[in-house]
Order: sequence, then structure tokens, then C-alpha cells
Amino acid sequence: MKNNINEIKEPLNVALYCRVSTGRQENEQTIESQIDEVKKRIVSDGNNLLPQNIFIDDGWTGTLLARPALDLLRDSIRERRFEALYVYDRGRLSRIFAHQEIVIEELDDKEIKFISLHDLQDDSPEG
Repeated sequence: MKNNINEIKEPLNVALYCRVSTGRQENEQTIESQIDEVKKRIVSDGNNLLPQNIFIDDGWTGTLLARPALDLLRDSIRERRFEALYVYDRGRLSRIFAHQEIVIEELDDKEIKFISLHDLQDDSPEG
């Protein structure tokens, strides 16, 4: 017998990560525009963002994997403090593809969903 009651999706506890690297970008407030866009998406998805799950590296190059907020984010991943991570795009995690994959694999290992606003979401092996 089929259940005709629509499933109610519980909001996820989520995190966001944003980064800008240069003074010029900081002055143009691109970090704020990134944060605003990601927060709007989180709200439209019906998820919850707690203040302790906001990770921002302002003025840090994307070529380094060791950054203050990214380090805290990775600690939070290991402790599974949230269920999904939102980013503006993969390049915010790192400018180096291998570093992006390290962080995304850490998310996968803890079954944390990765949501990028401006990248294709292709979970297939070909993707």
C-alpha cells in the first residue's frame, strides 16, 4: 500500500565558505556579494545557517590550502558539525584543482553534501 502523505523535508544544518584574495576584491566588496548570494540560496533551499558555520577567508590566496577559516571549516567537517556546505564556486575552496578535491573528498567521507552555486553539479564518474 502506498503512503499518500507527502514527505516533509527537514531543513539541513548547513555551512558556507567564502574567500577573496586581493585588496582590490575586498575594496569592491565581492566578499559581501558572495556571502549575500550564498545566504539567499540557503534560505531559498529552506535550510538553517548558524553563525558558527560561516567561514570567511578575507584576503587569502586560493593557492594555499592552509588558511584560517578553511582550517576551521575542515575541523568542522571532521566533527560533522553540519550536513551541507555551500560555496559560491569551487574556486573559493582553492585555485588548485587537487586541493578542491581534497576538501570535497573530506565532505564525501562524512556524507556532507557539497553545493556550489556557479559550478555544474555532476556526480557521475564522467563529471
